[in-house]
Amino acid sequence: SELSVINFENNKTTPHQGTLDKIAAAFELAGVGFTPNRVEMKENSFTVLSGEGWYLRMLEDIKRTFDMMLPKAEKEEIIFFADERRNNPEDLEKVRVLQKKGVKSRFFIEEGNTYILGDLSRYRYLPKEHYNNNGPVHCYGDKVAFVKQTREKGEVHILRNALLTTVILNLADLLWDQLPQPTGTTVPEKDRY
Repeated sequence: SELSVINFENNKTTPHQGTLDKIAAAFELAGVGFTPNRVEMKENSFTVLSGEGWYLRMLEDIKRTFDMMLPKAEKEEIIFFADERRNNPEDLEKVRVLQKKGVKSRFFIEEGNTYILGDLSRYRYLPKEHYNNNGPVHCYGDKVAFVKQTREKGEVHILRNALLTTVILNLADLLWDQLPQPTGTTVPEKDRY
């Protein structure tokens, strides 16, 4: 918590190792690296989130990444291989928070999937033979997050690399103009974004 960090900074308490690990992980996700002699911004970084709450931590990283951007910067997330049937209520609430903060998402979903929570104009169908069912790929800010899900567990590999992100966004734009938009949803209006 913020109070814990303040107490630690003022030498009022000594943090537990778990707290230090969480602080270091938050800095890592933000692209800050620790070396024996100094702290520096990394141009590229790689982080793995796993264990309990891994997906919510990725959504929090998306929020934090966009919060650090300039106010007028475009805040868009591209999600390849999306399937909103996988989301639980807690995930969906976090997505709604992102949307309220101005984050716009574009979804590439499997052809024929009609479980669509958002505005249909924000979705495109990927042909079934090109749809990867292992988990979505999120592209946001200068990061790409590769989600790996099985029935037993999940994890996400987050790569911070502006050049890769630019290439993926350009490919997404190309596909967006070529792929069909869904024409309907089976989700009741009250449950949609």
